[in-house]
Amino acid sequence: MPKSYYNNAIVGNSSMLGCLTNTGELTRLFWPNIDAPQLIDKFMVGVYCPEQRYTTMWLNEGQFIHAQKYLENTNIVETTMENYEKGLRVIQTDFCLYDSDVLVRNYDVENLSNNQLSYGLIMASSFISTNSNLSNILFDFSNESLIHYRNNIYVTISASKKAYQFQLGNKAFESAWYGELNGYDEIGMMSDGALAYHLGEFMP
Repeated sequence: MPKSYYNNAIVGNSSMLGCLTNTGELTRLFWPNIDAPQLIDKFMVGVYCPEQRYTTMWLNEGQFIHAQKYLENTNIVETTMENYEKGLRVIQTDFCLYDSDVLVRNYDVENLSNNQLSYGLIMASSFISTNSNLSNILFDFSNESLIHYRNNIYVTISASKKAYQFQLGNKAFESAWYGELNGYDEIGMMSDGALAYHLGEFMP
């Protein structure tokens, strides 16, 4: 995927700045200052069926129709992704907390088909991109969080739901694409990882 230096939308506060494409992909994240080196190498989010392999649909890619807007009188960005062939609509809402260095991504998933479907949310990430040779990753079991770190910089990915699977390195983006993460209990001396959530059954 070619990296663009143009942003369609931004979210942030006085110390954190996130840059979004028109398909909702978070391509850059600046912290602890908005003019500091950015932290993202790549961050992909997809929807998949946890019971089947090779079902991952990356939300920023061409199988979805995208629409994006700021919610009125806010700096909250809403990106709608629709795939009528698969009967799926996802509404992604991005914003930064005004009093904490936290970027929030909320996902509303809707089954547009006539059948009951099982969905999961899967993320693949590579962070601390200013020097990938010194990047590390771990899975924090107590908080069920994926943590990218280097020196005194930590980027944590977590959710309000219980984690279903995770993976540290070992071609994490490829594993996320076919929808099965290995979940080894280790500290990864690499920059990439993946994290999955089981969202359950969705009625028509």
